Amino acid sequence: PPPPLPRTASARRRISTPQTGSPTTDLVFGGVAFTWAQCGFKAQAMGGAKNHMVVLPDADVDMAADAAVSAAYGSAGERCMAISVVVAVGDVGDQLVEAIRVRMEKLVIGPASDPSSEMGPLITREARDRVAGYIQAGAEAGCQVVVDGRDQAFEGDGFFLGVSLLDHVTTDMSVYTDEIFGPVLSVVRADSYAEGAQMIRDNPFGNGAAIGSRAGGAARRVVLLRAREARAHVVVQQLARLLVAIVPVRVDVARACLLYTSPSPRDQRGSRM
Repeated sequence: PPPPLPRTASARRRISTPQTGSPTTDLVFGGVAFTWAQCGFKAQAMGGAKNHMVVLPDADVDMAADAAVSAAYGSAGERCMAISVVVAVGDVGDQLVEAIRVRMEKLVIGPASDPSSEMGPLITREARDRVAGYIQAGAEAGCQVVVDGRDQAFEGDGFFLGVSLLDHVTTDMSVYTDEIFGPVLSVVRADSYAEGAQMIRDNPFGNGAAIGSRAGGAARRVVLLRAREARAHVVVQQLARLLVAIVPVRVDVARACLLYTSPSPRDQRGSRM
């Protein structure tokens, strides 16, 4: 049975705002978050994700490309924290897209039983066909298909689909607005940091965001922005010259759950998420 829900209408509004389109489902998600929070535990309950990575012109392009490829195509993109959108700011776009493309060519795709495989098949035939349909939809909408995973051939059994890279994606295309949940990375161009940050702010999904920059100030701005809006714990990890800010993004139910939780002592020290 569904968990008990907040007693007051105002509490229910804080816990759950429409995300799935089903009031019943949204209230159940909100009830789960509320119940766990009341017991002193962290909880996340959500129905979709669209994780962004903003790359600024001063970023180390090689490191940013490495991070994008690993985050986008690991587990065939079938994970909640996969980066599915790269926001290329300013003149870094062409160089970044080419660096990502070169790395994609070196990925080894094959069965999990092969130790050399770096990415396996999708979970079902329906999932593979649905992801392939998004690639087609992106092409028809006008984005540039830099790498088309549908063109790659594979031997043996398995619902294989190659990795795909879409450039010049706009925020009204389905490849941007929907959770694809597959090995497809969309690149959106932005003129400024503020424009890229606004894309994250306007997106209704989570679960996280990252920024690639050599400047610590840019990462701190993201941290402060997300902390003010979500009142959530944030973690900043410095990886050589690439500064990555891992922060919660606006997720209707997950954000509400975070309003009722606080970081554990270990979280405050930054030893884990």
